[in-house]
Amino acid sequence: MIREYFEQLGPTRTLVLMTLAATIGVAPIIYIGLRITGLTVISSYFLIPIFATFIVLPIATYPLINLLFKTFSQERTNYHLATHDQLTNLMTRSAFISSADSYLNLAQRKKSPFAIAFLDVDNFKQVNDKLGHARGDVLLREIGQVLNTIRRKSDMVGRYGGDEFVILLPETDLTGAESFTDKIHQAVRKIALTDQGSINLSVSIGVITRRRDNQYMTLEGLIDQADQALYMAKSDGRARTAFYVRKAVAADFKQKGPNQHCPSNSAKTA
Repeated sequence: MIREYFEQLGPTRTLVLMTLAATIGVAPIIYIGLRITGLTVISSYFLIPIFATFIVLPIATYPLINLLFKTFSQERTNYHLATHDQLTNLMTRSAFISSADSYLNLAQRKKSPFAIAFLDVDNFKQVNDKLGHARGDVLLREIGQVLNTIRRKSDMVGRYGGDEFVILLPETDLTGAESFTDKIHQAVRKIALTDQGSINLSVSIGVITRRRDNQYMTLEGLIDQADQALYMAKSDGRARTAFYVRKAVAADFKQKGPNQHCPSNSAKTA
């Protein structure tokens, strides 16, 4: 019963309540002690809040405050472990979907532009076969570090499963998405050398961008379109980015290699 009461109060109101209780509880004791020493009633009432505030109160509330800080720290740690992939330190698939879905509902109502990138490590099975699963995990961790380093504070990056990653880029148009994926290609090439030789590590990326005038789509539908673009990037030779383009009747794609740039008038967004 007591535990439920304090849980309903929350940490802030609990701290205030305990502080007041500590102050009220020690005030009569301080008053009696001051009266015994011969101080007047006026001076006693003047000194009580001083003693309670600067001497007794800090001592009385320190264990509670210390416990609260430890609890908050542990809760943050538990939340991070529950929502982030232990290997890559990126958001888990479920955590990404939850956060991205909330953002997209708001962004599409406000008609804000954004982009979703779907990334896959090229020939990762061969990498595992050549170097072993332990080294494959190390490379996935390094790719996670690359994505965490490149991303902006507002970007959401998650490990979708295996060697697949998904990225939500708020307030990002086609040009911004191109710049972001170029940085990924360049950074991944830098981690292609290992103590066992060169492995020519590369990634393929599919991107879907949304303009202000686009119709509403679910996160699942947007990821599916980004996945289709990813498939086209792999079919076109890997190590490149493909952009999903919706025309009047059917979907089309624009490919862009890591060192190539799509003409600004040829790439359209869905």
